[in-house]
Amino acid sequence: YADNQCDPLMRVPAMEPLCAAWESCMHRDPTKVGRAKVSAETLAEIVNGFIDPISFKTMLFFVLLFVGTLLVSNFAFGAYRQNRVYKQHVRRKQHVPGIQQQQQLQQLQLQSKRPQAQQNANQSRRRRAAGALPPPPLY
Repeated sequence: YADNQCDPLMRVPAMEPLCAAWESCMHRDPTKVGRAKVSAETLAEIVNGFIDPISFKTMLFFVLLFVGTLLVSNFAFGAYRQNRVYKQHVRRKQHVPGIQQQQQLQQLQLQSKRPQAQQNANQSRRRRAAGALPPPPLY
């Protein structure tokens, strides 16, 4: 702070953000900083206490096991998702025909309805002629 002349009377405008950060750092409570440092050292000692007795081979084994598990699960879920998306894509293609296919489908449906309607009309005429059906109403 002092080396960079961050005193408000001598401060250069380009150094304003840095000087403000250094000033706030200078005015922090030293007991809070000391507690954070002690907490970090304690945590480091605890982690070190777990890792020191473990051999290099054991650590390497667990790292490889962890990476292998990640890779296998990622591959499995990716293959499942790809298979699922592919099946949905195929279903969509089957159920959503293009415009030309829709027109062809409608023409086929109309053609199949015409003979059926003609067949029904012919059957009705035969039944009326045989007396099985009453005559059609006159309006």
